[in-house]
Amino acid sequence: MITALQQAQVEVLLLETTAWDGETLLALDAAPWVAISEADTAGAGVLGEVPAVAGLLRAAALTDAQVTMYPSGALEEKPVAALLRWPTGPAAPTAA
Repeated sequence: MITALQQAQVEVLLLETTAWDGETLLALDAAPWVAISEADTAGAGVLGEVPAVAGLLRAAALTDAQVTMYPSGALEEKPVAALLRWPTGPAAPTAA
């Protein structure tokens, strides 16, 4: 999911309100906008550590993805999913 958001591949982000409770992501100052670790920043600056849901929503907004929020348990097996703009992409973002 993170890689798809980093590639601006997500058309619609489906997210439970309690997805990734207690987890954090790195908010970045440029594309790819969000990262799990500093190794995934593709040269963008780290603005700070943010709650994971906030990081996902921010990356979705900055890549023009739509977001649909669901109550806890609505997505059954996974609390986050996405409909993609294209089926495959690079394994991880790279610095330009």
